[in-house]
Amino acid sequence: MPETDPSLQVWLDHWRILDQPRPHFGFKALQAVVNQQGWNRLPARVVMVAGTNGKGSCVAALHALCRAAQLNVMSFTSPHFLSITERFKFNEALIHPQVLFQAIQVAESLQT
Repeated sequence: MPETDPSLQVWLDHWRILDQPRPHFGFKALQAVVNQQGWNRLPARVVMVAGTNGKGSCVAALHALCRAAQLNVMSFTSPHFLSITERFKFNEALIHPQVLFQAIQVAESLQT
């Protein structure tokens, strides 16, 4: 793997601290963030899988079915085992750390 950008590594290390369960962050708080960011109108079909058990298997099955139908699929799953990039998958490929870092930088710049 190519050498990691130092600022990317700092961000990945910081993410490990931030990526903890938030017991008081409920649906209303999530809905407020979605509305504030303008994400309430997505330009593609979205399937959200929620619940206690079986989400990973369900997402994997949906991913495989959509790919068999020759659809492009982006999936986000949580948690990850070794690297946050495991959470993001486009078709059969994992996101490259530098691409994820750049996307986060763009998203953060839109918030200001």
